[in-house]
Amino acid sequence: MRLAELASRRLQSGDWTCCVAIGSSNTERRVPGMNWFDCLELAWKVAGGKSSVFINSGRGGDTTDQVRERLERD
Repeated sequence: MRLAELASRRLQSGDWTCCVAIGSSNTERRVPGMNWFDCLELAWKVAGGKSSVFINSGRGGDTTDQVRERLERD
């Protein structure tokens, strides 16, 4: 199932949803204001996804191996 289809089904069902972004500097919020993940959360809530939590676990400078090491924990 594609991510867009999964998201659409979850929005329609009203199921509780947890979305975690994990990555390096393009994920981490480094400056004040909204980044791409904040925009995604806002769009989700505007579309009706009220039972949700969005967690930004980005860490600038991480390599793929470092992200893999912390994937389950984060």
